[in-house]
Amino acid sequence: MNFLRRLDEALQAPKPPRLPTQKELTDPGYAYDYAMDVIEGRWPEAEETISKSLLACSYAIYIIKGRWPEAEGTIANDPEAAYFYARDIIEDRWPEGEEAISKNKDLWAKYKRFVKAIENDEDIFGE
Repeated sequence: MNFLRRLDEALQAPKPPRLPTQKELTDPGYAYDYAMDVIEGRWPEAEETISKSLLACSYAIYIIKGRWPEAEGTIANDPEAAYFYARDIIEDRWPEGEEAISKNKDLWAKYKRFVKAIENDEDIFGE
């Protein structure tokens, strides 16, 4: 009986994540997917690789769930990433990303409405 109880416990215990493939260690997209789907959390060993890609913003939003200073230089150079990082992570004006955001007319208009809502203490997601 003791054996069956231990077997049942072992079968119900969470399985450790599988080891990453070489591609997951070196490719930002595969690394992001591994962190999101396999580890289901931060993967410090791949963060340098991810931080240099446009996936850095998504990693900050969905995995870190907060600011990621090491990737902000990359994020600030892409209009879409900078807009969503300002809106969803910083939740305030983000001067470092404004030059990139201003290069996309639609995002710039959304960003200005977002900043105005913040300044007027309005619902920031009432786009």
